[in-house]
Amino acid sequence: MPLKPHETEADFATEDEVWPLLKAMGVTTEDVSIHQWAFYRHHARMADTWRAGRIFLAGDAAHLMPPWAGAGMQTGMRDVHNLGWKLARVLKGELDESWLDTYETERRPNAAFYTGLAVQLGRVIKQEATPAEIEEMNRVPENTVTPFEPPLIAPPVLDEGWIRGPVGDASIVGRMVPQPITGDTTGRMARLDDLLGDGFVLLGADADPATLLSPGEKAGWDALGARYIAIRPKSSYTQGPDELVDLDELLLPWLARYGVRAIAVRPDRFVAAADVSGLAAPALPAVALTDERSAR
Repeated sequence: MPLKPHETEADFATEDEVWPLLKAMGVTTEDVSIHQWAFYRHHARMADTWRAGRIFLAGDAAHLMPPWAGAGMQTGMRDVHNLGWKLARVLKGELDESWLDTYETERRPNAAFYTGLAVQLGRVIKQEATPAEIEEMNRVPENTVTPFEPPLIAPPVLDEGWIRGPVGDASIVGRMVPQPITGDTTGRMARLDDLLGDGFVLLGADADPATLLSPGEKAGWDALGARYIAIRPKSSYTQGPDELVDLDELLLPWLARYGVRAIAVRPDRFVAAADVSGLAAPALPAVALTDERSAR
């Protein structure tokens, strides 16, 4: 319950002073008993940098957002997931340390988006938004390739970072791969993630994606330990260990929606590249190191 501009915490020092807030909402002593009350101030803040040498910031340490959208914890979990798989591979010597600089590049736009969403939703809840603003917030885009999903439940996307090709409504790059039930040559049926493993993988729409690569492009993915898997339609069958059947008939239509024959998928299941814009392994984005970071 937001306090009014002229109110302070001192105005609600006793239970008798708190009750008017509840009664204004129709809550009476017959409904609840007050055991405790507290005040807090929420902020919309973001750290200037999320990395200083061996130190990384994630979650509330990197960005604070109002609670209105209930997105703070999910945003922090996505931070740690993004950093975690990269850090694990760097520590194992599988990836260069420069990969760690993609963490903030990829996560900052998403954190900023949900912070803005929380601020706007708070204005609605506090009845500060005008009818025209609310209408604009609820406007559903027309003539889009990607089916509209409300921002609060839509999967996250990558706007920049370790990706190749354009991003946006009509592009598959930067999107998360769906999770249909798929089948392998042994008859096992499971979610796509469970059959792909936890590494880099290229998926082909009823085709071996390796056949769409130049020798140089394949060498780049081989260096990352990538797998090459053909996704077969439900009406087909697998002939080898590097083929899966799209039993839910979800993945192949999803690829067809964006007009692609093959995609490169990161360990976190974001699409890094597609054949329509080039399947070569993306280059690491250049990051300018500050004097402070260099000194550390």
